[in-house]
Amino acid sequence: MIQNLDLLAVGLTASAIGLMGFIIFLSDRKSVTNRAFFAFALLTILWGVTNFLQYKFVTIDATLATMRFNLFVAVWHSLAFLWFAIAFPARELRLPRWYTYGALPVSILVSALTFTPFVFARITELAPPGSITTPVNGPGIILFSIVTIGSLIIGVYQLLMRTGRSTGVERQQIRLVAIGMALTALLIVTFSVVLPVFLAQVSFLPFAALFMLPFLLLISYAIYQHRLFSLKILAVESLVFLIAAVTFIEILFSADPVLLGIRVFVLFVIIAAGVLLTRSVTREVEQRERIQELATELEAANRGQEGLIHFISHEVKGALGKSAGVLSLILEGDLGAV
Repeated sequence: MIQNLDLLAVGLTASAIGLMGFIIFLSDRKSVTNRAFFAFALLTILWGVTNFLQYKFVTIDATLATMRFNLFVAVWHSLAFLWFAIAFPARELRLPRWYTYGALPVSILVSALTFTPFVFARITELAPPGSITTPVNGPGIILFSIVTIGSLIIGVYQLLMRTGRSTGVERQQIRLVAIGMALTALLIVTFSVVLPVFLAQVSFLPFAALFMLPFLLLISYAIYQHRLFSLKILAVESLVFLIAAVTFIEILFSADPVLLGIRVFVLFVIIAAGVLLTRSVTREVEQRERIQELATELEAANRGQEGLIHFISHEVKGALGKSAGVLSLILEGDLGAV
């Protein structure tokens, strides 16, 4: 179990953020925030898997190719981080020009350079199995660091600025997400960029997936506080996650290839069924909330109708009283012959 802690960290984090990403995306596919979070979730899973695989190969070519692909994913992962920070919590948004014509083209260029010796020049010696190999850095590693760290810093800055401009519940939600993203960005910059690139300290890379936990915990709390999901939905999601986590732990101890394949298939079925179950519960909760809203509106309409009836009754009685007095004077001849 201790030897598989790196795989356990990747599996648990991937299950958690993957399940949350699918549920949030399917709840409103047209929302730019939901699409950005879904892209960030998928890239987080891919980034964690490539981090895990880069020290599992036994040849220099395969290890170098995996390391370069990991840097490629890292560039797009940081850009998705920035996209989500810009979009949150809007449903519709036009991306700023500096992102479309600045950050995006630069990220495309740098991600393409990660496949060349310009970033990772070569591997002179392969580390023992299970250990992380330290490659020879090229001059482009500085550009890679500037782009990835810059995207993370700008993303956190965007959220902090939006926190100051917002009010009420939205401000509390943005503040929580900003804190979570700041903690995650700090962990990524420290243990995935600064230590391995500039200090050749790579012992923390196998657990890079765990750097997402502060962000996941705080955004989950922010979602609940903002009532985007009810406690019932979160309970269903948590139950599905626990079942998936237990299944994943069973995969770690599977020695039989056939049993391993079956359990992997079961894990995917559990995640898919969990998404469908959560969507069903979400629709049920939305219907109940709509019924409650309609009941409240009906109660308000009834109160307004009662007030209108009382007002009309008062006005009619007043009019009849005045008319009775005038008719009495006419009939009694006080005003002359009729």
